[in-house]
Amino acid sequence: MVSYLRIIIIKNFPLLQVPIECKMNIQQTQIPAGSTTELFCTSNSLRPETIPWQWYHNSLSLSTQQNRYLIINATRKHMGMYQCCYISISSDFNSCCAQTQIRIIRKSFC
Repeated sequence: MVSYLRIIIIKNFPLLQVPIECKMNIQQTQIPAGSTTELFCTSNSLRPETIPWQWYHNSLSLSTQQNRYLIINATRKHMGMYQCCYISISSDFNSCCAQTQIRIIRKSFC
């Protein structure tokens, strides 16, 4: 996880330096083939609604800017490293990233 410091300013006085953090929540990291799972990212930023998220799968950019990414009908092509990054467009340039490794497993037939 990469993190930078955020400065909270009240009445033009630096009050507190808080490291910005990103977390990724996922139902499971070993996904049965053919199933659906959702990756969900959060940040402790004070302005999360104004910042688009950037998602990557094996270092390739994905086409969503939401804080959620859905894997539908999982196949081996979905295996690998997923990363979500929160990058501020404000003058403080705060950003953070979180990542997880996804593995696709065979469905068990009992």
